[in-house]
Amino acid sequence: MSIQKELLGMSPEGKQYERYILKDEATGGYIAVLNHGCALQQICVPDREGNLVDVAVGYDTVEEYAATHSLFGTILGRYANRIAGGKFTIDGKEYQVTVNERGFNCLHGGASGFHNKVFDAEVDGDTLVLRYTSPDNDEGFPGTLTLTERVSFRDGRIDLQYSATCDKDTVWNCSNHSFFNLSGQGTGDTLDHELKLNCSRFCPCNETLIPTGELRSVEGTVFDFTKGKTIGQNIHDPDPMLQGPHGYDVTYSVDGWDGNLNLIAEAKSPKTGIVMKTYSTLPALQLYTGNALGLFPALTDGKGGCKYVAYGGFCLETQNFPNAMNTPEFNNDVILRAGTTRSCHTVYEFSL
Repeated sequence: MSIQKELLGMSPEGKQYERYILKDEATGGYIAVLNHGCALQQICVPDREGNLVDVAVGYDTVEEYAATHSLFGTILGRYANRIAGGKFTIDGKEYQVTVNERGFNCLHGGASGFHNKVFDAEVDGDTLVLRYTSPDNDEGFPGTLTLTERVSFRDGRIDLQYSATCDKDTVWNCSNHSFFNLSGQGTGDTLDHELKLNCSRFCPCNETLIPTGELRSVEGTVFDFTKGKTIGQNIHDPDPMLQGPHGYDVTYSVDGWDGNLNLIAEAKSPKTGIVMKTYSTLPALQLYTGNALGLFPALTDGKGGCKYVAYGGFCLETQNFPNAMNTPEFNNDVILRAGTTRSCHTVYEFSL
């Protein structure tokens, strides 16, 4: 594996924008990572004909990532997914963080979460290391938190390792928000993609997409991907949890979760033969099927002049449960105690 660095100009705050190209000699593929939001800008992997296909939805320029808040391929935090009302309590003290989702919830860390920060980057052998220090009260979250992401690309495996430490007790939930189209970004929707999830339970939600705390069996429901099916098979079903967001935006509980790096999902394009397996050390998975793509310019105008359409990319966001600090039924500890370090690990593996 080799890493090349490119300079892309300066941010409005005077920080250097950078792009890193990580080449995988074993497969001939490569990925491009921006230091803005740690965005996976390109994921180029071989199809069944040996041609490289970019399977990552995104933009051509770092300025588009900075201007749109689209989350294409970016890191999520301080708390990925939703916090009800933007409120939580740690040891009896209540905190109010930014409410940036229709006046209901804090979503993905607030209006200017990690996805909109310029990270410091360095190359450590065959690994790209990105760091950002979030100041105390950033988006309302307590404590000065330092986040490190380590990225490598070997043998078709994008390896993402996150760790965080803070000087005050706080909450932390980190994830990646890549939109994948295994037929090639900008080639249409992904409704024909076959998807299998090692998740036999899902989280019913209220009308603002906050889980009720129940973990319900997927058996006999439109949320069942345990045996594998196309993404589009049930996506237009009248179930309220599909009708509200106009597709899947559903949290699943990972079967047999033990904190180790386990296989939790497998997706395949029938057009290219590209298979993507997702592994994670985390207990939950958010399936989002790109329901809002194509609705307005920031979610329509993509790389190379491509026009994105509804369901033109899907997300497999490995994470802790949404609103876990307010949902004791999940028994999911998301408190990062002062002076300690917590870590998580996700792998996206591409093959044929």
